[in-house]
Amino acid sequence: MERKSYTYEYPRPAVTADTVLLAYPENPQEPLDAEVLLVRRGREPFKGKWALPGGFLDMEETVEACARRELREETGAETDAFDFILLGLYDRPDRDPRGRTVSAAYLVQAPRDAFDPAAGDDAAEARFFPARGLPPPDELAFDHADILGDALSLVERVAGVHGDGCGCGDEDCGCGGHGHHHHHDGECGCGHHHHG
Repeated sequence: MERKSYTYEYPRPAVTADTVLLAYPENPQEPLDAEVLLVRRGREPFKGKWALPGGFLDMEETVEACARRELREETGAETDAFDFILLGLYDRPDRDPRGRTVSAAYLVQAPRDAFDPAAGDDAAEARFFPARGLPPPDELAFDHADILGDALSLVERVAGVHGDGCGCGDEDCGCGGHGHHHHHDGECGCGHHHHG
């Protein structure tokens, strides 16, 4: 394919997508009874550090498609059956030493037995870490410690709203904040839009 070159009058930040994949056992008891999929970077910057699977947006794809593609390329994880929930945009000007980069971070909640990670593309290693036993911030690349903290906080907040006392009126709710997102006739008290 012919490589295009672009020239713009104004600065254009690069766009990336990162994914927090929370994988749960069959009967989780707590919202953080999960494992998080991380990759060890095989290239600079942050070579050897742990990172969320992710990478740069191609011109012809959506940001969510980029997140799914990068997750598959770096870990072998197939995620067509799972929802990608936009966690937030991360845009600290110094977050990437290569230049101005804005990342869209996604949260995915899925069964642990759906994945057998294997490193690919520019990842030197891919493995699951317990949500309560993640590498320390100085062993994580970019601002991924912040993204992980936000993801785990969100999961705990949602579980607090939708635990045993959910109160949504759905007898079969069983939500518990473990990835079983559903409609609550509007927006629930946690401020997070749930997807059926």
